[in-house]
Amino acid sequence: MTRIAVISGFALETPPVGYGGLEWVAYLNAEYLAERGYDVTLIASRGSRAPPRCRLMETVEPSFFGAEARAWRVYGDRLDGFDYVIDHSHSFHAFRAKIRNPELKVLKVVHDLAPWLSPPPRNSYDVMAGVSMWHAEHLSNLYGIECEYLHHGLPIGDFPFKAKKEGYLLFLSRISPGKGAHVFIDICGELGADGIMVGDDDVMHGIDPWYRDYVMRRAQEEGIEYLGRVSHEEKLELLKNAEALVLPLQPPYYEVFGLVIVEAMAVGTPVFVTDRGAPRELVRQGRTGFVLKDKEEIVGKLRAYMDGEITISPRECREWVESKFGMENYGKYLKVLGVR
Repeated sequence: MTRIAVISGFALETPPVGYGGLEWVAYLNAEYLAERGYDVTLIASRGSRAPPRCRLMETVEPSFFGAEARAWRVYGDRLDGFDYVIDHSHSFHAFRAKIRNPELKVLKVVHDLAPWLSPPPRNSYDVMAGVSMWHAEHLSNLYGIECEYLHHGLPIGDFPFKAKKEGYLLFLSRISPGKGAHVFIDICGELGADGIMVGDDDVMHGIDPWYRDYVMRRAQEEGIEYLGRVSHEEKLELLKNAEALVLPLQPPYYEVFGLVIVEAMAVGTPVFVTDRGAPRELVRQGRTGFVLKDKEEIVGKLRAYMDGEITISPRECREWVESKFGMENYGKYLKVLGVR
């Protein structure tokens, strides 16, 4: 039987208790492969769990600081027991296994904007992939390498669709300047709209405590509900009831994919986001939301949407995700690696 190792990230447990895009994608990737009869091992941090019919190789305690290198010392020598490796980690230690054993087939899925000063040696992987067309082109231009793109997929049936919304605007992302948490507060103020803010605000996850406290204080002053970190189930409840997901991404940040954008549309909620990277290929312009130039454009489109001058069908949002971002996207992983 074909043996495949799926390497997750090591900053969080897999799947994440709250919001964690890379770890969630690695879990879904392993689940998809196992359901198709492959012998799959998910390599992840301690406290993780594997999908049904998958093995789990636990490594180190999850941490944002140094866990990737420590994990490699646990699993590195064990990669020789596999036929294929799919590496989702933020680092790329698995290239050493390919150099040691050229018969091993390695797919490196990059989840970061610019992970290296220089690219890994070409003989250290079989396929390099970004997580969007924009991302793959960016990596190719940055490093001078050939790069595939592999969109994420979601188990759409696990996302509860809801057509009738509750009127509030939702910010759901990391509480950081690049994600535009402070700009979301400005947008709600200009529109006189109710707002809810959700996202990872843990300083142990690299969040700036000064910025987090500033956002929390401003949200309280403006009457915006600030919830911080929530569970996956709570996140889905907030997404399906929101009038719109609003992500005012700010320079110099670029979004390489934006999983929450797809999750919002899956439950029937339109997205209003600035044009910073991949969102332009996730949102169907004018039909499932808008990708816009800046805060002013977001305010203008949101005002027209909330006043009923623009109509977006929740059902079309859902159908768009079903047609573009289902679990079958993980089948392309097999195709690009030539897995039989």
